[in-house]
Amino acid sequence: MHLEVEQDAPGTCPQCGMELEPKYVTSAEEEDDSELRSMTRRFWVAAALGVPVLLLAMLPMVGVTLGLSPAVSRWVQLALSSLIVLWAGGPFFVRGWRSVMTWNLNMFTLISLGVGSAYLYSAMAMLLPGVSFSPSGVAGDLETVDAVMTSLRAARETGALKFPAGNFELQAFVRSRIKSKRAAA
Repeated sequence: MHLEVEQDAPGTCPQCGMELEPKYVTSAEEEDDSELRSMTRRFWVAAALGVPVLLLAMLPMVGVTLGLSPAVSRWVQLALSSLIVLWAGGPFFVRGWRSVMTWNLNMFTLISLGVGSAYLYSAMAMLLPGVSFSPSGVAGDLETVDAVMTSLRAARETGALKFPAGNFELQAFVRSRIKSKRAAA
């Protein structure tokens, strides 16, 4: 929290989004732990909703069927994951947005960007199954890594981006993995 921020009433820090704490606490005052209770409730509800998502996604990989078709299973996973991300993660997105708007970037910014982008990618892959997010038109993480590394190498070579050359020592390994994956397919 930023010590220079002072208010007469409870609220959030305009710079970082954290809840403001009383400047002086007396033993007669009862501590307001409503934020703690809210986050605890959100955690346990998200955990309860996350268990079915985990089971629906992982059990078929070990040969256990749950009586649902793969399409229904994916829709149930998307619905439950949406509740987890949007309701349980809601306060993080609000604070992350506030941190971007005030240009006081912090952990809420990172959490919002990471969770938000992963959720949007998964939702797009579910809602638009025929669309490939890979430059080669073939869905796959290794192809995406290859495209990013190729773009970074080109930027480094043109002088648009400067960083040590040693960062690309793994590129040959990644390319060989991509080629072996394509050969196996």
